[in-house]
Amino acid sequence: MSIEIVDPTALGHQLEPYSDGRIWEEHVVLAEIICHTETIIHSAYEIGRRLIWTKEVVGHGRFGDWCSDHLPFSERTIRDYMRVADFLAKHPALLKPLGRAGLKKTLLLTSLPQEVLEEMVGDGHMAEVPVEMLGDVPYVELKKTVEQLKKALEKQTEVANKAENKVADLTMALGQQTAERSQFQEFAAGFVAKDGARLKAEIERLASHAGIVADRWPELTGSQRADVVGLMEGLHAQLEYELLRFRTMIGDEVYGHQLAEVLQHAEAVGHAVPDHRVLPFAAGGR
Repeated sequence: MSIEIVDPTALGHQLEPYSDGRIWEEHVVLAEIICHTETIIHSAYEIGRRLIWTKEVVGHGRFGDWCSDHLPFSERTIRDYMRVADFLAKHPALLKPLGRAGLKKTLLLTSLPQEVLEEMVGDGHMAEVPVEMLGDVPYVELKKTVEQLKKALEKQTEVANKAENKVADLTMALGQQTAERSQFQEFAAGFVAKDGARLKAEIERLASHAGIVADRWPELTGSQRADVVGLMEGLHAQLEYELLRFRTMIGDEVYGHQLAEVLQHAEAVGHAVPDHRVLPFAAGGR
């Protein structure tokens, strides 16, 4: 942008205290301003280093009083110098390029997360701006970039945390499933070995009783028939319970919701039949 410059000679001697009697030349004045800006950062760094050192020597509790007694700085200025010193001590590669950025911009950069700063130092860029050009970026734009970088890192951290939690949950679930599967395999093996034979015997017994009943049914009295029906219903319910229990235990959860109904039915029928499982006419005559 072209700016109209007032003729320096028209101002007479009123600017002499600031010009040292020289004629104003833009490129010379600008170079001098930048040179002294670099001096500000270096001075802030050196002052901050000595403030940190002094704080450790005199103690945190007395450091504030020491500064009030000996330094012409406000508490905020002291904190700023120490922030700059700590920042540049951790990232010495930024000392030279940030010399042209000035104190305000340097303090802004100290608010960046460590991950962003490490990437900036390693890559030599902050976003799309080369580190050595940060001094040329207007403060408002630099502040906007810093906020964008912070938000981007927060988003990445949030996504990473969610992914980490998801992995942890899946790992825990997988561990539980593995343990349950191991326990189930042990149980299924034991159930088949132990209860399989008993279940087979119950089936054979029910089939045998059914055959006997079919042969003798015409000869039974009404009372015997009622007892036989009750007993056979109880045996059938018990067998149905055992079968569903077997299916459920070996992992066929489809039958799980039926188990409670069968148990209720078996218990209801079981109260109405004798405890023994002998047909009322099996031991005697007709």
